[in-house]
Amino acid sequence: MLGAAHEKEDVMGLFGDKCTRCGQRTRNAYQDAPTCEACVTELETRLAAASEETRLCPLDKTAMEKEIVAGSVVIDRCGTCKGVWLDDDELGQIRRSIELGAATAVIRGMSTYPI
Repeated sequence: MLGAAHEKEDVMGLFGDKCTRCGQRTRNAYQDAPTCEACVTELETRLAAASEETRLCPLDKTAMEKEIVAGSVVIDRCGTCKGVWLDDDELGQIRRSIELGAATAVIRGMSTYPI
């Protein structure tokens, strides 16, 4: 029997809790807070980018900014000349991300529109 002093238990809803960053329903957690997979990936990518050293543009020697593209790839972009510089395998990561997105779109399209 529940009394007036009964404390509310921390129970996940039927469809999961709302992500603290974007509001999407999720059953995942990041640092004890409900966080969807996409937001966890973004957070981890931003942390990785912050830990990278700032590089100078090979053309004009100004400090480049870190930018996240294709969901989880950190690239260096020069704010002055607008040049983009990639580290080892970043082009391959971008290519794989695009191919995965295209394949997913084809699969979804096939399941939505029967032939």
